[in-house]
Amino acid sequence: MDIQGKALFSGINVSDAMESRKTALLREIDSIDEERLFDTDMQSWIDYLFNKHKIQIPSIIENTLSCDSKDAPVDLSTVFGTKEFYNKIHRYAKGTKYIFSVAYEGDKEIFRYQPSKFDSNPPHATVAGGKLKIMCKDTTLDAVELKLFLSTELKKIKECLGILKSDISGFNDNLKKNIGARISIRKQQLEATDIAVQKMDLPLKKRKQKPLVRPVPAERKSIVIHHSDKYPDPNISDETYEDILSVISDMIMIEERSPHLFRSIDIETVRNYILINLNGQYENQTGGETFVGQRQTDILVRYKGKNVFVGECRFWKGIKSLKDDIEHLFKYVTWHDTKTAIIMLNKQKNTPAVLEKIPLIMKEFANFVEELPSEKEGRFEFVMSHPADKQKKILLTLVIFEVPQ
Repeated sequence: MDIQGKALFSGINVSDAMESRKTALLREIDSIDEERLFDTDMQSWIDYLFNKHKIQIPSIIENTLSCDSKDAPVDLSTVFGTKEFYNKIHRYAKGTKYIFSVAYEGDKEIFRYQPSKFDSNPPHATVAGGKLKIMCKDTTLDAVELKLFLSTELKKIKECLGILKSDISGFNDNLKKNIGARISIRKQQLEATDIAVQKMDLPLKKRKQKPLVRPVPAERKSIVIHHSDKYPDPNISDETYEDILSVISDMIMIEERSPHLFRSIDIETVRNYILINLNGQYENQTGGETFVGQRQTDILVRYKGKNVFVGECRFWKGIKSLKDDIEHLFKYVTWHDTKTAIIMLNKQKNTPAVLEKIPLIMKEFANFVEELPSEKEGRFEFVMSHPADKQKKILLTLVIFEVPQ
């Protein structure tokens, strides 16, 4: 049997990886702009940085397991029992390549980490697109041998993940404490510098920059969840949905007062500012982050493990790009999702022309149902049928902002 793919859990040692991650965290805290550091409350910073730097051990979703096969040449020197195997002679014969795909959830980088207890014969697979592909090639494998191969590889993967979970637990457990401590030290250092300058009897430059966050309320709001007989899964209330969009809009509109902040900003940083704002306004009844980021541009609200709000943050790059963004969003939503949004930032100074195109673009989608009236400039609301159930409807709000080039 010729086992394909790269050796998993064979890269950087887990202790070195944790030290590297900690260094990156501290470096990020030390590089935060002084104005934003003081203008944003401590808990919002802790929540944001914890969500960004915590390590999520991958979990294998076994009910997604699938198998494919195709003809492929097999190097007989890799097939046990052949003369080529014993004599290390490279000769090829017609065979079959078997590809087992299984989805996972978690940080893909973990598959590179070498756990504290390491097997000299690690599992092999490729890691891409949220899936593991476990592969082998042979000339005469039967179903029993294939099942044994697959179960052995999955068992080794789970064992390594279990060891890494124990290795990494201390990092996650102490993360919020370490974040808070470092921010406190940084603030103390900055305040000490201010005091030293004041003693020189020189005029101090006052802070004039507007904060990139709303003031945090004395009591943070809760996400209001509704259930219905038709759709028993949780769905976010209309009032909460509107408030989420309002918080996002307020943050983006800050650029009108401080345009220099957005000229060199990338889309992931915009998304991260949005997360800070939202988590400063809302609390999670179950602890942890209410608003989290999945990929670079995702904004998710989860309730009891299920998404109740899915948002995307994008730069306007033309009609084709918008269509791709919307198709991507609908590939990503689950059956439970009912409310979505796309926040579109336009740097091309042609916003009126862009706004005229939006309704026509949306009507081209097969799952378009209707456009709802909207009194707010630059905002569109559409009812779309759910990709997994045409009877179920999804609200998609598209908000376009013009930002500096």
